[in-house]
Order: sequence, then structure tokens, then C-alpha cells
Amino acid sequence: FESQKFNQHGIYYVKICQNNNWKYVIVDDYIPVSKHDKKFVPAFMNVQCSNTQHIQLWPFLLQKAYAKYYSNY
Repeated sequence: FESQKFNQHGIYYVKICQNNNWKYVIVDDYIPVSKHDKKFVPAFMNVQCSNTQHIQLWPFLLQKAYAKYYSNY
């Protein structure tokens, strides 16, 4: 990530390295969610094995950037 701070505009720059070349991928913080036990949690998270009180944003942004970089998003 270009910065480790929360971005109030929801825009993040992620650096991905391929073949010793760094590329920037711009992603937003819109993450698909589903409702589980009256709470909204990220749709791609295994709720049974995770603490839904302290969800970190960076794994979802990294997954989104990787998918966007390889044209799967």
C-alpha cells in the first residue's frame, strides 16, 4: 500500500510487483457484504472462524487490487 492510513475518500493505491516491476493499482473501499447474525460482514469472509468485531480492511483491498490487476474484477 502506498499509505497505511485510513483514506476518508475511500481510494487506495496498492503496489503490486510482477517480474521485478512495480505497478500501481487504484481501488476503492467498496466491499461486498452479507448479513450474518444481524451484522453486516464482508461476503468473502469465513464468519465462523473470524472475529467480526475487529475486521481489518487491508486484506480485502489487497484481494480487490490483485483481482483488478489480473483482469478478474
